[in-house]
Amino acid sequence: MKAVCSLALLALLAGCGSGSTVSVPDGKGGTLDVTTKENGDRSEVTMTGKDGQTINMSSNTKNANFPAFAPQYPGSTVVSTSSIKTGETGLMTVEMDTPASPDAVVAFYKTSATSAGMPINMTGNFDGAGSLQAGDVNNKSTPALTVSAAPENGKTRITLIITNAK
Repeated sequence: MKAVCSLALLALLAGCGSGSTVSVPDGKGGTLDVTTKENGDRSEVTMTGKDGQTINMSSNTKNANFPAFAPQYPGSTVVSTSSIKTGETGLMTVEMDTPASPDAVVAFYKTSATSAGMPINMTGNFDGAGSLQAGDVNNKSTPALTVSAAPENGKTRITLIITNAK
């Protein structure tokens, strides 16, 4: 429910303009200060509670900060990125397009994750779409990677979900 509310709030605030701050009820009798920033292809929303704890959500249509264990697929084009961070826990999603096959994409990320010492938990191929899950998803202090590579309009759409990257 919190994620749905956060996404609804993000969508609502998208029209607030660059650099604006509003206070909204936190549902517990207090307020959250919500700041929005926009700079070209980058949008950011930061929510700050009365205790100073923050949640930062951002999106960028051009650039992504890829961790070493999950680099940008060679020759791919970044379509979109989004991230959310609270404290030391974070999640980043990156979408890319490539002419490579889904199997080649999954093999690339399997090699990359294995080289970084991450355990491979699952790989699969379903109707031509490939997937991979690596890392310990139950340990918030270690990174994890989920890869989906699916044919789409004559290319392959890659979706990376990266958690707890440092």
